Amino acid sequence: MSINITGPKKYDFQDIACVALGLQAISRPGGEFLIEPNGGEDCEIRCDGRIVEIQVKGAGGKFGLKELAEYLSHPGNKVANNTLLERLLADKARFVVLVLSSRCDDATSVLVEGLGWREKERGQSLNKADAKTLLAAYAKPSGERNPSKLTEERDRHRAAVAATLTPEKLVEAMRRVALVERLDEVAVTSVCEDLLVRAHDVPGDRTGDTIHRLREVIKDAKGNSENVLPQIQEVLDQSSHGSLSPEDYVERGSETVWQETLSQRKVLLLTGRPRTGKSNAARFIAARFQKLGYTVRVLSEVKEAERFLSEPGRSNRLAVLDDPLGGTHTEPEFIRLYQQLEDLIAHLRHDRRLIVAQSQEQLFAATNASDVGMLAVDGHPWHDLSQSVVTFSAKIWSQQVAQAAVPAELAQFVDHVLLSGKLNLDAGSIRHLARHHGKIRAPFTVDQLERIAHERASALADIWRSEGLQPLARSLAIGTNAMVPIAETELAFLLGKGGDRLPGMPDSQFTITSIGGGSPEPSVDPDYEEEPTLDQVELAGLDSLEMRRLISYPGLHQLNFSHPYYRAAGEASAQVSTQKQADEALSVLERALFCRRGSTSKAAARNLDWMHDRLKGSQRRDAIPGLAERGLKSYFPATRDLCYAFLLRHLPELPREFQSHLPDWVIAIRRRDVSEMMWQDDEARLPIGRTISGLERMEAFLSAPERGDVLTELGLLESSEETYLGPQGACRAVTFYKGEPAALGPQAMARLLNYGEGFIRAAAAKIWLSVDRAEDEDILRKLKADRHPAVASAILDGAVRGWSTLPQARKSRLIDIIGAQAAEPAAAAAMMPSLIRFDRIEYSGPGRAWDLFAGVMPIALDALPAGVEFTEARLFNVVMESRGKIAPKLLVRICDSWLHWLEKVTAEGLVPDDFTLGFADLLLDATRGNPEMREGRLARALALPGSTAPYAIIGDLVDHWDVLTDAERSLVVSMLGASRSDTIWLKASVLTSPNVPRDLEQLLLPVGVALNGPTLALVTGLADDLLAACVQAFTGQPPRLWNRAHRGADVWQPVVDLIVRQPRHPLFGIAWEAISGGGRGDQVRQIVLECGPSNAELFLDLLLRHKLSRVGDFMPEAWAAVLDQAPDRETRTEWLCRALIYSTAILDDLRDLDLWLLSEDDKRIALHFLEPDIESIMAANEISDGHEPHSGMNRLLEQFKKEPPRLHGTYGRIQRIVRQELDDDHPLYEALEAWRLRSLKLAEALKTHLLGDNKAAEPKGWIEP
Repeated sequence: MSINITGPKKYDFQDIACVALGLQAISRPGGEFLIEPNGGEDCEIRCDGRIVEIQVKGAGGKFGLKELAEYLSHPGNKVANNTLLERLLADKARFVVLVLSSRCDDATSVLVEGLGWREKERGQSLNKADAKTLLAAYAKPSGERNPSKLTEERDRHRAAVAATLTPEKLVEAMRRVALVERLDEVAVTSVCEDLLVRAHDVPGDRTGDTIHRLREVIKDAKGNSENVLPQIQEVLDQSSHGSLSPEDYVERGSETVWQETLSQRKVLLLTGRPRTGKSNAARFIAARFQKLGYTVRVLSEVKEAERFLSEPGRSNRLAVLDDPLGGTHTEPEFIRLYQQLEDLIAHLRHDRRLIVAQSQEQLFAATNASDVGMLAVDGHPWHDLSQSVVTFSAKIWSQQVAQAAVPAELAQFVDHVLLSGKLNLDAGSIRHLARHHGKIRAPFTVDQLERIAHERASALADIWRSEGLQPLARSLAIGTNAMVPIAETELAFLLGKGGDRLPGMPDSQFTITSIGGGSPEPSVDPDYEEEPTLDQVELAGLDSLEMRRLISYPGLHQLNFSHPYYRAAGEASAQVSTQKQADEALSVLERALFCRRGSTSKAAARNLDWMHDRLKGSQRRDAIPGLAERGLKSYFPATRDLCYAFLLRHLPELPREFQSHLPDWVIAIRRRDVSEMMWQDDEARLPIGRTISGLERMEAFLSAPERGDVLTELGLLESSEETYLGPQGACRAVTFYKGEPAALGPQAMARLLNYGEGFIRAAAAKIWLSVDRAEDEDILRKLKADRHPAVASAILDGAVRGWSTLPQARKSRLIDIIGAQAAEPAAAAAMMPSLIRFDRIEYSGPGRAWDLFAGVMPIALDALPAGVEFTEARLFNVVMESRGKIAPKLLVRICDSWLHWLEKVTAEGLVPDDFTLGFADLLLDATRGNPEMREGRLARALALPGSTAPYAIIGDLVDHWDVLTDAERSLVVSMLGASRSDTIWLKASVLTSPNVPRDLEQLLLPVGVALNGPTLALVTGLADDLLAACVQAFTGQPPRLWNRAHRGADVWQPVVDLIVRQPRHPLFGIAWEAISGGGRGDQVRQIVLECGPSNAELFLDLLLRHKLSRVGDFMPEAWAAVLDQAPDRETRTEWLCRALIYSTAILDDLRDLDLWLLSEDDKRIALHFLEPDIESIMAANEISDGHEPHSGMNRLLEQFKKEPPRLHGTYGRIQRIVRQELDDDHPLYEALEAWRLRSLKLAEALKTHLLGDNKAAEPKGWIEP
């Protein structure tokens, strides 16, 4: 075997052995652990004045005296002396351990010990004869054929050392040598896993990841001669969940029965009144299973438990669900949660266990029961902890007496009344009584004890307020939940420290991509204005709460309430009965939601429900939904998901204004590419508000990692054993699978669907469905049940990508699943941007999955919220493109759902787009020859409220007059004759159609007037209101009519051309806007000339208004025509000066004069008017020439004082000229910028002065929407 293979394997074995030894050494107070110290062996332990040198040897075969001598001969680096044997002999406090893969023979077996051996001199050692043999082997030359000089020196040195030794002396030294035999990498890894689970409380699914990180610690420490135990401890702190066994737990006597129940029946259900100790009992039983090697999680949500317990693999798992229906307050959807719990229990795997601890109030509410004894879930009874024996109560009291230093007289009194049955208290009340014994006054009475023990949480909050602890308690309640503590830094921020900046709320929702140039400056992570720190008063308050055991520290500088009762008191401290109290509580919640740490932000998002319950009956009832909406802009995707879930839960009770925002909420949590995510403490962060190199972003999108880059991640995901991979590692794996979708197997997929991050599940769903799969019903069931909109959208996209490769049975199943998802309004909103792209080959591919489109689109349209924004033209186009690809009845079904959505849109008062209203056109085309297929639908369409829909639809019906039935034609005629305020506009819609049916023309036009007759006869023969409506409809004025403008041009364009040549006609203004809006100067010139000099000033005013309302569009031919009609030179100059007054708004720059005026004389007049601009530019040139910069600067300032430039472009030109001589922060440069902005404001003021607010009017009689 080559060194390329044996070398890495050797070091892998050495590293894992060091990990095992480090895990043992970590528990030794004052110990040190060094890896390959200078002049030493593979590793070294130092503790209590003793040194243990350790060698790790992975060679196979037998281990005898010869091999032992070889290892003892190991010298120092590049020296002949300082062998391991010499160091052992020189120091009686030094020990040697050899960790071996080989098996010891008879001679060396006397030195064998276990891996956990603690250094001490043994009684047994080598016999004298073996010692003599060992000594000879030590002194024997190396036997190399061509030894180096150093080798020869080492041979001579060992021989000299051996000559000074006796067998007896060597026997004594060997009492301090231990041989650990027959270990390989697999065996030592197993030892590490066992140590992690049993000694360090690392969950079984995290052992693989933890060992991997510990290996990295060992590798990085080699040769540093530094103690690595702190680094090992840091890894353990990150991985360990700690022992679940509650501190000072008092057993009730039922624990063995509960353990047997859980072991045999897989489920243990515990209930009782609040404060009866359900949570502690559940954790105590779970801790026993934890020591048996179970991976245990304490969770509060049923879905979390389902994901955890459905994780693939052969491992044993136990979930503890603590008050999943609510504890201090009932969860809003408690009935649905109870149903989920029933389903979870019914489908529990044989190697999975579940403990549920739930207060009985919520159970009674969910089941309508009144007796715990009547309750069961799938045959599993609930164990009631409300009733406890007196001896159990007395044990708890005795324990609390010692911890809380209760006075002896009171302790004896309480003990007596408990044992006698006169005082009946649950476990939590007994602890509360002990911790607040200072309130109890002699003479002691049972009533007094009961009052204090059963003190309401609000009363405790009042006490905290009197002690000045309310701000601390309120911040703790808002910034934590039962499972998530808060760091002291974030607690300080919630209390107002660290400034007002909210580092969790981005300034921008966009990521800037830098194209070209160098790499952008690294973006600084948002942070507090200054590091928040607790002051001495707050630290003293925390100390007071900790001494009374009201709070605990589950992690370093991380704290939480010690019991749900104290959490309830904390929540009661967040009072909102006054404006000031509400403002303070909302400020704390805002700071928590947008703090720097993702875990605190998520905890705050989970607390939105109970804060909303407090405020929803007040004038601030919309405050929490408003804050949740802002939370949808958080850096943290997990916070966005939780805020979205809150808003969705409360959607029915929110004001209509909030409900209409649902589409925006969906956009906020829609899929993000996993390769874009940033990470902090294994919490994902969105890269918004940052500038990213375009090259880096392209590489992230287009380059997937090689398998070798993610071997560890893939191994953990694909393992059949108990493993854990953090979300960041999962994203790296998903990035690989994107490039190799077939490599994603069911084991890894099942694990990816168990992540709480919706964007990870969405990315996995898209990959999974992009290729053909079989026997994946469990995965499909999970995908169908996932309520995250990003997952719904990803399921559709993945199915489309792989559609052409799927068999029909698979296609049918996916249509069912995607259709079920699309029935949810949020999912429909998420899918719509993809559904309207089915006609794009770059999305749906050459196969175009039209059967999938036909199956999903009608369901999505039925469920689609009214306010969803998407490109309506694409909806029209994709349905139009589907004609001929799907059956007519399916197209009719789509039109049906489209109409249903339109009914929702118009009912909400929203104005539908013309393309949105085009469904009638498609419906008529699809049912040509089969009118029965559309029966009743056109009547529904014409019944849509407002004017916009009937105006568009009736025009489309006229275009299909030949395919309408008599009944449908009667509908149209009836609407045209109806008594409606907008009837005139419906008639105009008909008359401006490209092909007006003869019968409708006769119905609407007076006798003797025809659309194909002379234009003048049409203009003079129509009633004024009908003519005006038709001209407005054709020209699209006001803008409400624009979408259907310019229809029937053969008839109505000549009408407009005629009217625009009659300045006194009532419709001249409309005609002028239509013609001038085209920007054709030659056409406008002809109109000006035909109208003659008497109307020249009218056209001067119209051209000026036209120019001020547009960018560009100078029409110099039209201006020349007007000025040419001036009777003399003075009048021409006066007309031109009227326009030049507005030059600041007409012109951007001096060069625009050539675009505006044709006459050179006119240009000279204009240049004279703009002389301040010319003089200022000449002065700026003096500055840039460099000869007399100060002279030029003075000249420029003098000109500004006399008369500043009129055009904002002049200021920009001057800035560019002087930039070569002046820095951007020079006072002159800043002054120029201020003047430039001032000129822009003046231009806007001039436009407003001439044009007014220019607000478009609605058509007369038009009905909203």
